[in-house]
Amino acid sequence: AGGDPTGQLQSAVTEIDEMLDLMRQILAEMEDLAKFNELREELRKMISAQQDVRDGTQQQLEDLLKKLQDLPID
Repeated sequence: AGGDPTGQLQSAVTEIDEMLDLMRQILAEMEDLAKFNELREELRKMISAQQDVRDGTQQQLEDLLKKLQDLPID
């Protein structure tokens, strides 16, 4: 009952190779998702910074218009 295990061992190695390939594919997809999440967060930061610039510019414009309105007109 102790036949040649070579075929079974080769089959096990083949299955492990297939599992490793799948694991590598999953890892690559996870790395892509991580990069996507990093890019998404950077975009959020850029939008927030741009909104801050816009708000600051709007406030300066309002302040300038107020100063112009307060100028005495001859």
